[in-house]
Amino acid sequence: MKNQKVKWPDPYPGAHWLDEREDRAVLDVLHRRALFRYYGINPPRHAAAFEQAAREFYGVKYALGVNSGTGALFTAMTALGVGPGCEVIVPAFFWVATVGAIVNANAIPVLCEVDESFCMDPGTLSGRSRGGPSSLSRCTWRVRRAT
Repeated sequence: MKNQKVKWPDPYPGAHWLDEREDRAVLDVLHRRALFRYYGINPPRHAAAFEQAAREFYGVKYALGVNSGTGALFTAMTALGVGPGCEVIVPAFFWVATVGAIVNANAIPVLCEVDESFCMDPGTLSGRSRGGPSSLSRCTWRVRRAT
């Protein structure tokens, strides 16, 4: 992004960007009576279109739309095989959904110190494993925010 200044509406900036396109999309779902992804009187189409656009944008073979960041975390953990007996190291400064997804996957959250960026402090990772049956390296997520 160039050195553009964005004047955010006050308050709740996203709410001010809704227009008739969102109205049409919501009404389409209601009129099709397709409130769920795989169930409805008429086949839903928005999720499939979103996933196709994501596959094209990222240049990948698969994409799955989910309803929330929590759902995305849980889906990713499940896809990676995180489950009972796995320990997942997370920064001690976290959003509740992070640990919620770990617990929902029946894994064990293990807290790690954070550095000045509020992300995991690599110097404190050593010795965090409690010796569970799964390999810690297989179940460790080290996520850094984009800078």
